[in-house]
Amino acid sequence: MSKMQTNMGDLKRQIEDLQSITNANIARLQNHLQITSSANFKDLSYKEQLNHLEALSDYGADIKNYVRESVSKIDKIAFDVFLSTRHNRQAKYALEMLADIEHFRSNNTPAKDIPFSVFKAMIAEEGIPVDDRNNLIRERGDKRYKELL
Repeated sequence: MSKMQTNMGDLKRQIEDLQSITNANIARLQNHLQITSSANFKDLSYKEQLNHLEALSDYGADIKNYVRESVSKIDKIAFDVFLSTRHNRQAKYALEMLADIEHFRSNNTPAKDIPFSVFKAMIAEEGIPVDDRNNLIRERGDKRYKELL
């Protein structure tokens, strides 16, 4: 479970970093955009105009590259979280069967009304007392099963 917690912490940190760094880069980009789109831009020296236009281009490229790189990392971490939350098919089936057994036992369902797969699992289940299993076999009247000793 600690690997999953580590992945979730990494995912949270990557998303927070993406947001804060992207917001900072957007603020820088907006500063240069404001300068380049103002009426006074033509009054600046050619060198200053060039510097602002290059900075605008560079920050735009930086944002694109940073977001791509971050999203790739986030995608990998999110996929690792996804994989660690998947159920083992056999374990899931066994747990579902135990839940069905628990349901039918708690509701005192007559043995004839219990689906055969659940009945079969109940007879095989070691956690159910032998007397209860024998009662189920007698109630159901199933000749395939002999009473347990």
